[in-house]
Amino acid sequence: MVTFALCLGFGLIGWKLGVTVLTPACLLIILLLIVWALRQRFLVAGLSRIHMMVMLAWTLAWIATVQLGVGFDSLGWGVLGGMATAVPPLLGALVVLRRTRA
Repeated sequence: MVTFALCLGFGLIGWKLGVTVLTPACLLIILLLIVWALRQRFLVAGLSRIHMMVMLAWTLAWIATVQLGVGFDSLGWGVLGGMATAVPPLLGALVVLRRTRA
């Protein structure tokens, strides 16, 4: 969700302003989410492997979005990039949900 909003913001306000305004805001949100997650007592079997795979897929999607989207300052590209970067965390969440209900 955070990266979808970040990509959408880049599409709305442009890459140069997006980097200076949205990236620090995104880093703060991610830091707060990490602190919250570390305080939780619940762990799923194989969570580190799931997390590693999600972060690898997300990183590749983010790099592709940024590298291909530098020349496109458009809302459409921001939406597509946001959707591409939202898929890996969604799939990881579904795997964790399935394992917690099994």
